[in-house]
Amino acid sequence: MIVSLKVLIFIEALLIVAFALFRFALKGEARRLIGPLDMALALAIPVVGLFGRDKNVFYAFMFVIPLLSVGKPAQLVRRYLLLLPLFPTLLQNYIAGGVYLGDLSAIDAFNLGALGALVFTNRGRARPVAAIDIAVWLFFAFSLLMETRGIPLTGVLRSIFTTMLSIVPPFYLLARLVSTRRIASDGTLLFVLGAFCNAVVAIFESFRGWPLYQAFYDSLGVPMGMSATLSIRAGFLRAQGAVTNPATLGLILGLAMLAMVTLRPRFRPVAWAAIMVALAAGMIGSQSRGAWIAVLVGGALYLLYERRTLLLVGLVSASLVAGAVFVSFAPSDSRIGRLVGRSGAANWTADYRKNLLARGLQEVATHPVTGQTRAQLEVSMNDMRQGEHIIDFVNTHLTVALISGLGGLALWLIAWFTPMVIGWRLRGRASAHDAQTPVALPFAMIGACFACLTFTSTIDRMIPLVLLSMGLMSAYVRLARVGDAAGRAEQPPAFRSLVARMPREDAVPLGQSA
Repeated sequence: MIVSLKVLIFIEALLIVAFALFRFALKGEARRLIGPLDMALALAIPVVGLFGRDKNVFYAFMFVIPLLSVGKPAQLVRRYLLLLPLFPTLLQNYIAGGVYLGDLSAIDAFNLGALGALVFTNRGRARPVAAIDIAVWLFFAFSLLMETRGIPLTGVLRSIFTTMLSIVPPFYLLARLVSTRRIASDGTLLFVLGAFCNAVVAIFESFRGWPLYQAFYDSLGVPMGMSATLSIRAGFLRAQGAVTNPATLGLILGLAMLAMVTLRPRFRPVAWAAIMVALAAGMIGSQSRGAWIAVLVGGALYLLYERRTLLLVGLVSASLVAGAVFVSFAPSDSRIGRLVGRSGAANWTADYRKNLLARGLQEVATHPVTGQTRAQLEVSMNDMRQGEHIIDFVNTHLTVALISGLGGLALWLIAWFTPMVIGWRLRGRASAHDAQTPVALPFAMIGACFACLTFTSTIDRMIPLVLLSMGLMSAYVRLARVGDAAGRAEQPPAFRSLVARMPREDAVPLGQSA
């Protein structure tokens, strides 16, 4: 009780500081977005998590939160994006009479509530972008296949439900309810606030070596592996933030940094830079190298989309030179050397990923058409078992190829790149570069998620983050198309008539064959 109270005091103090600093950093009009109820809900999550004493109570609380915004699409989008990063996974298996019923997590409960709120929110629905919708369901099929190939039908049915909860709510909330540029910008801003709260917690955890949110597991009676509790690298605790996972924390902060580029007009200039520094500091605390690679890839894609070629070349060159110098001159036996992977556990994980890729490609070459089931992979790749006596498939794209073969990998890549190609085709339109909703942002976010999943599995809320990015792409593409249509409608009738009569370069004169 006393320990839980101490943890609660620290968490609440950090969240209050984060909310206050973020609100201070915003310009006047944007400050009104952070409502008292939003802050109250963020502060209530630790109270229920530490003193609810029952995981089902916490699940019920997380389920109810989105339902408070039924019929209010803008509020539902903002609140969902704010709170999604502010609680641990808390995955629990349910068994009755020796029969395994399935598992449920706090993320599932939250997404189930969001799905219910979405179903009953009919006002403000936007039209779909059909190709992106199809790509998402293809993504769903292969996410399910990764979990269920080779298991009994009952297991498949259980996984359909949980996989759908990871995909449908985050995608359709943004794809259907983000109907205006204002809703899009406000929702992105609240997502950054949730990430900033994580950054503040992560900075504290790094300095104190105290993973605060892991106290939820003890208080609610949910088991947590010791390897997750004692995640140490180079003598430093890997900060885990509210999500209690360093890799997920790193990706959330990385996506928030990309989003901050588009939100600059809504912040005070110096305060904007301070928020960016805090997000970067949180990423350093997470010690997630995959997240840094994701940010670099996302930033490069953003600049590429916005045609800032010289800046792109300069930043890429500077990053490569700085990284090479840093790695080369950092003593291998120092803490910095162990952090960057020159020695110690970080070096071991880098070697493991290289070996996993090499062995995985061998297995793909052996079974290029049919792939293998999980059980078969446990046997054929037995030499890849690591210290925890498991084969850690820390490359999602490789896992898809191993399970579904090269044909499945091709479809998986189509699911990823279809939204990006659709966004890229709008690059020549002025409406795609709107200051509030630049298509470059979801274009960069999807690319960042793709890069990150090259170095990790679909743990925690990785899939919801991918689907948030795809949902944002669907919304931004639709807004860009609507902007173009509105622009044409505003043209004077005489001008539209003149444009219609102008000959096209590919026109064929009357009486001549093409």
